[in-house]
Amino acid sequence: MNMKKKILIVDDDRIAVESLSFYFRDEGYEVKTAGDGEEGLKKLGGYRPDLIISDIVMPKLDGIGMLEKIKENPATKGIPVLVLSNLETKDSVRAIGQLGNIPYLIKTDHTLEELGKKVADMLEGL
Repeated sequence: MNMKKKILIVDDDRIAVESLSFYFRDEGYEVKTAGDGEEGLKKLGGYRPDLIISDIVMPKLDGIGMLEKIKENPATKGIPVLVLSNLETKDSVRAIGQLGNIPYLIKTDHTLEELGKKVADMLEGL
């Protein structure tokens, strides 16, 4: 199916990371993970994912700060991003919206299968 598609999951919630990693690996994706925005940016240096799934609230560098740096960098700005968080405030939605057309999903509102479909749709044609 998507044997060569690569996903970078950036989230400090170990259980969420393990669940997402297991699910997407089982679906045939290559998965790397990072526990915060700083680590996520470092991983981008040697790993060119086809998609980034990121939380918002994380230590060191939060998801919004990380995404701003990704979108400022010509080498990474074209990587599709899916925000997956339990935080949904007007400020966070507005900040993500200013970074471009980035889907913003609430973790507790979606099953792994629904996330899988969203990721597959985002990666179709890449």
